[in-house]
Amino acid sequence: MAIVEHYDELGVTPSASPAEIRMSYLALARRFHPDGLAGVGSEERALASARMARINAAWTVLGDARRRSAYDAAIDVPAASRATVRDVGDTWTPYQDEDDTDPRLVDDTPSGAPTLRRGLTFLPAGLAAGAFAALVLGFTVGFAPLLGVGLILLVCSGLAFLVIPLLALAKSSRADRL
Repeated sequence: MAIVEHYDELGVTPSASPAEIRMSYLALARRFHPDGLAGVGSEERALASARMARINAAWTVLGDARRRSAYDAAIDVPAASRATVRDVGDTWTPYQDEDDTDPRLVDDTPSGAPTLRRGLTFLPAGLAAGAFAALVLGFTVGFAPLLGVGLILLVCSGLAFLVIPLLALAKSSRADRL
């Protein structure tokens, strides 16, 4: 049984890097993919389709580090002419809980940016609570002016929920520019 020579199919040497193999595969795929040969005859499309199948088979083997190593061992490529493909797992170590945390990452000192007064940040919630109370009391008692006050407070609460965060954002961005 003859061994298919995937390196020859992709036009690269056994010492080619994974990036070189990928570039060669992409160039050949662009050239021989049957969908890119719309204007040619059916015989040429069939030849291109067969060549594309061989190119895909070569890429399936050479594009994966484990399959490539097994393939190199099967065709008996000398170790000196093989490309060295490092596994990412050899150099990467995951974060350990017992590792010391970099103090620069947890620096929580205030930036010095001016902040809004605390009362202003609670204003929208206070207006909403007042509106709810006025509306409930107005419906319960049947007093129309109290219902009007409740609606006005509700509208003001909605506006405050929109405007106050924008004020805080504008204040902090102005401090960042300084």
